[in-house]
Amino acid sequence: MKPAPRSPRWRRPAALVALVALAMVGAGAWMLLRPEPAIAFAERDWVVLADVDNASGKALFDDSLQRAVLMSLEQSRYVNVLSISRVTESRDLLRIPSGRGLDRELASDVAAREGARMVVAPAIRQSRGTTW
Repeated sequence: MKPAPRSPRWRRPAALVALVALAMVGAGAWMLLRPEPAIAFAERDWVVLADVDNASGKALFDDSLQRAVLMSLEQSRYVNVLSISRVTESRDLLRIPSGRGLDRELASDVAAREGARMVVAPAIRQSRGTTW
């Protein structure tokens, strides 16, 4: 019986190099052709954080969710959160009573006045889960 002919030693490394080159070309094409995000932020654009819309019936979520969202946004490298003092100043200039919460509509007015790019309006709802 005659042994099977062996393939040249250069084929395996050449195939690996070709595969890596193809992956690099594919990654480059994806980077050039990928779609733009729906909301394109410039580096460190400003946002206004509205009060939590809590429909869960549990007051515990009002402050804790507001703080969690605020902390997350403050750690972002893409956005700056409009400070409470600037929001208060803008509300005063808009002649909004201090007792009114910062709902989505009012936050939009403040954002338009201050030149903020977006309003973040967190909301929480009660879920009706199934009982097993």
